[in-house]
Amino acid sequence: MDRQKVEQMQMIEQNLQHIIVQKQSVQSELMEINTALEQIASSDEVYTTIGNIMVKKTSEELSKELTEKKETLGVRLTAIENQEKKLEVKKTEIQTALMQEMKEGEKDE
Repeated sequence: MDRQKVEQMQMIEQNLQHIIVQKQSVQSELMEINTALEQIASSDEVYTTIGNIMVKKTSEELSKELTEKKETLGVRLTAIENQEKKLEVKKTEIQTALMQEMKEGEKDE
């Protein structure tokens, strides 16, 4: 079996795990933002935290900030998902090549 391909496969799997953690983090932030946007819609007074300080804002201001953050996170999530797909394709290619090498090795024996 090709040692280089096995090592490459291990690196891809590690990268995939890292990407999955990033993806879950972004999805979690998006869910929090959606919940906050729902709460803001039904409130006259809203507060946001800046460091350790709570600051009063209008619901329109905070809604605008959260919507912008939501859009940014959406773009980031798309980029992460694209990267995940590319790594999955590469992983499948390497798996296929390794399986082919194993079959050929069995025939030679």
